[in-house]
Amino acid sequence: MKNPVKKALMALWTIYTAFTSFISPVWLTMIYLQLSGKIYQFDYSYDEGTAGIVGILSLCVWLIFVLTPDVLYLLIMQSYGRKFLWIGLGLIVSVAAICWGLCEWNIVRFLTTPISEL
Repeated sequence: MKNPVKKALMALWTIYTAFTSFISPVWLTMIYLQLSGKIYQFDYSYDEGTAGIVGILSLCVWLIFVLTPDVLYLLIMQSYGRKFLWIGLGLIVSVAAICWGLCEWNIVRFLTTPISEL
């Protein structure tokens, strides 16, 4: 990878992957709460049908803007060698673990507790 433009694009893609991996646990928990209907017990202002529709739309957005670029990122990292593939996977897992740690390993409580009580 001698081209500086390719290096810059790969750096930006790495930052994007790290950011989306960081917010993915919270995003996926919110999608789960919306699709399962458990969001009602936390007093969110969704109607019965609206929560399911918002959950499906959120899942589609997550699949398009998070999962697809992450998979493509890992495929590109694999083309550089198996070592880089493991580095990419380690990045994704460690950044998601940092998010879980910041949420004190209970993302549902993090999502449902008002900011003043955190």
